[in-house]
Amino acid sequence: MVEASDANSPEWIEDRRRYVLDTAEQAASGTIRLLLAVHEIWKWLFALPELTRLVTQKDIDYLKWVCDRSCELPLSTERQYWADKSLREKDLIAQKLEQEIREDVLAAFARIVNDIKRML
Repeated sequence: MVEASDANSPEWIEDRRRYVLDTAEQAASGTIRLLLAVHEIWKWLFALPELTRLVTQKDIDYLKWVCDRSCELPLSTERQYWADKSLREKDLIAQKLEQEIREDVLAAFARIVNDIKRML
């Protein structure tokens, strides 16, 4: 992996592009939680104009909307600091949200993957 200190280098951008593609694939196959994938992909689409310009604003806005609805849910390493009861409650909220958005998120991911692959 390329170091973050090389953030403007073509190698770093390519590394993050691959990360977005891999994360979308993992979400589609169910090996990563859907909401975590949304947060990870949106983070890099937002942070790197080189990637932002490759995808539609509609998809970026949709991922941002999902992030806004789930930003208070423990999705990653922060889970270790949560009490079991609170985790169970938040996990139920996350599961309900994932059920509601799954089809649309996976469709957005498919378009994003297609856009990123096609335009580079």
